[in-house]
Amino acid sequence: MENKKKLLEAVLFLENNPIRLSELEQLLNAGSLELSGLLSELENSLLERDSVLKLHFIEDKVLLKPDSEMMQYLLSVYGEKEKKRFSRAALEVMSIIAWKQPVTRSEVDSIRGVDSSNSVRQLLEEDFIKVVGKKEIPGRPQTYGTTEKFLQYFGLSSLDELPRIEDIKEVFE
Repeated sequence: MENKKKLLEAVLFLENNPIRLSELEQLLNAGSLELSGLLSELENSLLERDSVLKLHFIEDKVLLKPDSEMMQYLLSVYGEKEKKRFSRAALEVMSIIAWKQPVTRSEVDSIRGVDSSNSVRQLLEEDFIKVVGKKEIPGRPQTYGTTEKFLQYFGLSSLDELPRIEDIKEVFE
Protein backbone atom coordinates (compact mmCIF):
# COMPACT_ATOMS: atom_id res chain seq x y z
CA MET A 1 0.00 0.00 0.00
CA GLU A 2 2.86 2.41 0.84
CA ASN A 3 4.37 1.97 -2.65
CA LYS A 4 1.00 2.77 -4.25
CA LYS A 5 0.74 5.92 -2.16
CA LYS A 6 4.22 7.01 -3.27
CA LEU A 7 3.40 6.19 -6.88
CA LEU A 8 0.14 8.16 -6.58
CA GLU A 9 2.01 11.20 -5.24
CA ALA A 10 4.65 10.97 -7.97
CA VAL A 11 2.05 10.66 -10.73
CA LEU A 12 0.05 13.63 -9.45
CA PHE A 13 3.22 15.69 -9.10
CA LEU A 14 4.45 14.90 -12.60
CA GLU A 15 1.06 15.16 -14.27
CA ASN A 16 0.64 18.83 -13.31
CA ASN A 17 -2.93 18.67 -14.65
CA PRO A 18 -6.12 17.19 -13.24
CA ILE A 19 -6.16 13.43 -13.81
CA ARG A 20 -9.27 11.27 -13.87
CA LEU A 21 -9.81 9.05 -10.84
CA SER A 22 -10.57 6.17 -13.22
CA GLU A 23 -7.12 6.63 -14.84
CA LEU A 24 -5.48 6.52 -11.42
CA GLU A 25 -7.41 3.35 -10.58
CA GLN A 26 -6.04 1.70 -13.72
CA LEU A 27 -2.51 2.98 -13.22
CA LEU A 28 -2.38 1.85 -9.59
CA ASN A 29 -4.39 -1.32 -10.23
CA ALA A 30 -6.73 -0.22 -7.46
CA GLY A 31 -10.49 -0.12 -7.04
CA SER A 32 -12.34 3.09 -6.27
CA LEU A 33 -12.48 2.28 -2.54
CA GLU A 34 -8.73 1.61 -2.39
CA LEU A 35 -7.97 4.76 -4.39
CA SER A 36 -10.17 6.79 -2.05
CA GLY A 37 -8.14 5.43 0.88
CA LEU A 38 -4.85 6.20 -0.88
CA LEU A 39 -5.95 9.76 -1.62
CA SER A 40 -7.01 10.20 2.00
CA GLU A 41 -3.64 8.83 3.21
CA LEU A 42 -1.78 11.11 0.82
CA GLU A 43 -3.81 14.11 1.98
CA ASN A 44 -3.01 13.28 5.62
CA SER A 45 0.67 12.72 4.79
CA LEU A 46 0.87 16.12 3.09
CA LEU A 47 -0.70 17.74 6.18
CA GLU A 48 1.66 15.93 8.58
CA ARG A 49 4.71 17.04 6.57
CA ASP A 50 3.34 20.58 6.51
CA SER A 51 3.64 20.41 2.74
CA VAL A 52 2.63 23.39 0.64
CA LEU A 53 1.15 20.90 -1.83
CA LYS A 54 -2.54 20.07 -1.50
CA LEU A 55 -4.97 17.81 -3.33
CA HIS A 56 -7.57 19.72 -5.33
CA PHE A 57 -10.61 17.84 -6.65
CA ILE A 58 -12.33 18.94 -9.87
CA GLU A 59 -15.41 16.84 -10.61
CA ASP A 60 -14.07 13.29 -11.21
CA LYS A 61 -10.42 14.40 -11.32
CA VAL A 62 -7.69 15.29 -8.85
CA LEU A 63 -4.75 17.68 -9.04
CA LEU A 64 -1.74 18.24 -6.77
CA LYS A 65 -0.89 21.93 -6.48
CA PRO A 66 0.47 24.49 -3.99
CA ASP A 67 -1.97 25.79 -1.39
CA SER A 68 -3.49 29.23 -1.95
CA GLU A 69 -1.12 31.03 0.44
CA MET A 70 1.95 29.64 -1.35
CA MET A 71 0.39 30.38 -4.75
CA GLN A 72 0.04 34.04 -3.74
CA TYR A 73 3.70 34.14 -2.73
CA LEU A 74 4.82 32.38 -5.93
CA LEU A 75 2.78 34.80 -8.00
CA SER A 76 4.38 37.76 -6.24
CA VAL A 77 7.88 36.35 -6.85
CA TYR A 78 7.48 34.91 -10.33
CA GLY A 79 4.59 36.97 -11.57
CA GLU A 80 1.33 35.64 -12.87
CA LYS A 81 1.22 33.80 -16.13
CA GLU A 82 -0.46 35.94 -18.73
CA LYS A 83 -4.06 35.02 -18.04
CA LYS A 84 -6.33 34.82 -21.03
CA ARG A 85 -8.43 37.93 -21.43
CA PHE A 86 -11.88 37.65 -22.91
CA SER A 87 -13.95 40.17 -24.79
CA ARG A 88 -17.23 41.20 -23.20
CA ALA A 89 -19.07 39.19 -25.88
CA ALA A 90 -17.05 36.03 -25.14
CA LEU A 91 -17.71 36.41 -21.40
CA GLU A 92 -21.44 36.83 -22.05
CA VAL A 93 -21.51 33.73 -24.25
CA MET A 94 -19.53 31.69 -21.71
CA SER A 95 -21.82 32.82 -18.89
CA ILE A 96 -24.95 31.85 -20.78
CA ILE A 97 -23.50 28.46 -21.73
CA ALA A 98 -22.33 27.80 -18.15
CA TRP A 99 -25.77 28.47 -16.65
CA LYS A 100 -28.02 27.13 -19.42
CA GLN A 101 -26.04 24.15 -20.76
CA PRO A 102 -26.73 22.24 -22.87
CA VAL A 103 -27.69 25.21 -25.06
CA THR A 104 -27.68 25.91 -28.80
CA ARG A 105 -25.98 28.88 -30.44
CA SER A 106 -29.37 30.24 -31.54
CA GLU A 107 -30.58 30.11 -27.92
CA VAL A 108 -27.45 32.05 -26.89
CA ASP A 109 -28.13 34.54 -29.72
CA SER A 110 -31.73 34.93 -28.55
CA ILE A 111 -30.66 35.68 -24.97
CA ARG A 112 -27.96 38.16 -26.06
CA GLY A 113 -29.99 39.70 -28.88
CA VAL A 114 -27.02 39.55 -31.28
CA ASP A 115 -25.10 36.96 -33.30
CA SER A 116 -22.65 34.93 -31.18
CA SER A 117 -20.95 32.88 -33.92
CA ASN A 118 -17.51 34.46 -33.53
CA SER A 119 -17.47 34.12 -29.75
CA VAL A 120 -18.67 30.51 -29.90
CA ARG A 121 -15.99 29.70 -32.48
CA GLN A 122 -13.27 31.37 -30.36
CA LEU A 123 -14.35 29.59 -27.17
CA LEU A 124 -14.46 26.24 -28.99
CA GLU A 125 -10.96 26.78 -30.42
CA GLU A 126 -9.60 27.69 -27.00
CA ASP A 127 -11.35 24.71 -25.35
CA PHE A 128 -13.47 26.71 -22.90
CA ILE A 129 -16.67 25.23 -24.35
CA LYS A 130 -17.39 22.03 -26.26
CA VAL A 131 -20.12 20.41 -28.31
CA VAL A 132 -22.08 18.18 -25.94
CA GLY A 133 -24.80 16.92 -28.27
CA LYS A 134 -27.55 17.84 -30.69
CA LYS A 135 -31.00 19.17 -29.87
CA GLU A 136 -33.92 17.05 -31.00
CA ILE A 137 -35.56 19.76 -33.08
CA PRO A 138 -35.62 20.34 -36.84
CA GLY A 139 -32.09 20.90 -38.12
CA ARG A 140 -30.66 19.14 -35.05
CA PRO A 141 -28.45 22.07 -33.96
CA GLN A 142 -25.40 21.38 -31.81
CA THR A 143 -25.61 22.05 -28.10
CA TYR A 144 -22.73 23.45 -26.09
CA GLY A 145 -21.42 23.04 -22.57
CA THR A 146 -18.38 24.14 -20.61
CA THR A 147 -15.11 22.21 -20.30
CA GLU A 148 -12.68 21.30 -17.56
CA LYS A 149 -10.49 24.18 -18.77
CA PHE A 150 -13.41 26.53 -18.03
CA LEU A 151 -13.61 25.18 -14.46
CA GLN A 152 -9.85 25.50 -13.95
CA TYR A 153 -9.69 29.02 -15.38
CA PHE A 154 -12.40 30.25 -13.02
CA GLY A 155 -11.12 28.22 -10.03
CA LEU A 156 -14.20 26.01 -9.77
CA SER A 157 -14.36 22.36 -8.73
CA SER A 158 -17.73 21.91 -10.41
CA LEU A 159 -20.55 23.93 -11.94
CA ASP A 160 -22.38 23.65 -8.61
CA GLU A 161 -20.04 26.38 -7.35
CA LEU A 162 -21.45 28.92 -9.82
CA PRO A 163 -23.61 31.53 -8.11
CA ARG A 164 -27.32 31.03 -8.62
CA ILE A 165 -28.91 33.29 -11.22
CA GLU A 166 -31.45 34.45 -8.60
CA ASP A 167 -28.59 35.64 -6.34
CA ILE A 168 -27.07 37.63 -9.19
CA LYS A 169 -30.43 39.21 -10.05
CA GLU A 170 -30.78 40.37 -6.42
CA VAL A 171 -27.46 42.23 -6.64
CA PHE A 172 -28.68 44.22 -9.65
CA GLU A 173 -32.15 45.01 -8.33
